[in-house]
Amino acid sequence: MKLVLLNTFYPPDGPGGAEQSVRLLAEGLVQRGHQVTVVVTTPDGRARVAEMNGVTVRYLVIRNLYPDPMKAPGGWLKPFWHALDARNPLMQGMLREILVDEQPDVLHSNNLGGISVVAWRVAASLGIPILHTLRDYYLLCPKATMFKNGVICQEQCTICRLYSAPKTALAPEVNSVVGIGAPILARHLKAGLFQQARDQQVIPNGVELPATIQPKAGGRTGPLRLGFLGRLEPSKGPDLLLEAAMRPEAVSSEVYLAGRGRPEYVEGLKSRFDRTGIHYLGQTAPAALFAQVDFLVVPSRWLEPFARVVIEALAHGVPVLCSRQVGAAEHLVEGQTGYLFDQDDAAGLAALIAGLSRADAERMAPLCRAAAEGFRPDRIAARYEAAYQKLVA
Repeated sequence: MKLVLLNTFYPPDGPGGAEQSVRLLAEGLVQRGHQVTVVVTTPDGRARVAEMNGVTVRYLVIRNLYPDPMKAPGGWLKPFWHALDARNPLMQGMLREILVDEQPDVLHSNNLGGISVVAWRVAASLGIPILHTLRDYYLLCPKATMFKNGVICQEQCTICRLYSAPKTALAPEVNSVVGIGAPILARHLKAGLFQQARDQQVIPNGVELPATIQPKAGGRTGPLRLGFLGRLEPSKGPDLLLEAAMRPEAVSSEVYLAGRGRPEYVEGLKSRFDRTGIHYLGQTAPAALFAQVDFLVVPSRWLEPFARVVIEALAHGVPVLCSRQVGAAEHLVEGQTGYLFDQDDAAGLAALIAGLSRADAERMAPLCRAAAEGFRPDRIAARYEAAYQKLVA
């Protein structure tokens, strides 16, 4: 099968998990015998074609008020950039040229910031079936987060509805829709998108599992060790973990925070939550953190679509304490691979921590590693392959 995947960025460019997920999927599809081209935007302003691990990568120059959505100049230009990006006619000719040249059996769109949903119109006009994977809230919110002033947006505000209207008007062109988690798919369906899609399903992200696992020190004693891995920013909820750890029932635990954030925010955390046993590690390799901690805590305050760190922890035999609204939370089995707690409930998290022991973590470790097997990239690629075949049948 010949496939074209669209995404805003592709490794080594791009800020996060979506890029890694698209790479793993593209390479997994190549290993399954498919011909795969990934179309992305160029961060350096040069249109070109490259080959990476059997995947053809075609780089497009964004035609908008500035070329890189990750390096916005700010000020009055930013809202106009998003308004044009909502259905950018300046991208239409380039996309048509590529799709006519590639003649794919399926167009698989992912994050579309900078590329624009006009790709759907072009593909539909050429009779190419379209599968779209929801990896963020770009279609509903210019910031792609549905999170404002520390609170999850329960519905679109007026500004978001205005910006998203040109995008959502083209959603009927999509034949099949995939959410990387049940919450993100449900949020878009509730907003009225993709009602005409013949197939609506959840396929999680693939995760590279470690060939070897760094062993933990045997016979370790002392307090329970809790880990946090990610950017130190309000949406990720490190303050919720620290607030729970300061409560009397959980104060004996140690907390290891791996990641960086704005200096003023990090300093604010240090001043608010000041006690022995809270360690700021800075940028840390995931394997190094997992070798130190008994449980990973994922206290995200926003509707995080997936949270790959959950599966990475499981792969290292580390059970996860996860807020319920995180997409990957649906893959945790309480008492076997982790535990769930309610968003913003520091008291509930503290009570959960107080009831855990290192023995619990050791008991759950083999169950965690077994659960992570289902997220191997080849297995996720096989699920997408089945979705493509269903689409073209």
